[in-house]
Amino acid sequence: MTWNTQNIAELARSPGRLTWNPTDLSAAYPYGGTDLGRTINKSFQVGRRQRRITAEEYGGELAGAIITGTSGVLAAMSVGYQDNAWDLVFDSTTGASSGKPVYDPSGQAGTRVQGGVLLFVPDDVANHRALILYNAIPLVEESAQLALRVRDRVALAMVFEAARVSDTDSANDNKSWGLGLIEDLSL
Repeated sequence: MTWNTQNIAELARSPGRLTWNPTDLSAAYPYGGTDLGRTINKSFQVGRRQRRITAEEYGGELAGAIITGTSGVLAAMSVGYQDNAWDLVFDSTTGASSGKPVYDPSGQAGTRVQGGVLLFVPDDVANHRALILYNAIPLVEESAQLALRVRDRVALAMVFEAARVSDTDSANDNKSWGLGLIEDLSL
């Protein structure tokens, strides 16, 4: 996969939507997954870890490097009260009267956070790149600030880190994320 800062900047500017656990990228949005809503102010931070290789015979000079891993973190704002997005970021139960989610973090200590496939889909899929996190882990502590003032538009900050897939039965084994036109990405 190739990427550059222009690709990342394009992603940040492209209006679009998020979907959780899509199943068919050839289908219409939400691609068999759960619609998480429209996003604004997206940011994708790419990281790469590497180890230096030194040549001891030359006094420990740098002789090269080995890539030991890559990472990616997507931060996006979901506009309004999109119940699916709130349910994903914060565990919830269903309200007895309203049927709407009630968010209550009690009893979550020691619970393992489950990842899933997260897909950002630009409005213009023919000309703008989509982003897929193959094992996206919702990071609640980074998402916890909510503006509740009357003048502010309600928006939920969502942060996901791309964890590496480790499933030898999966076509995406050993992948963490992909950036490209939707037709070139795979599930």
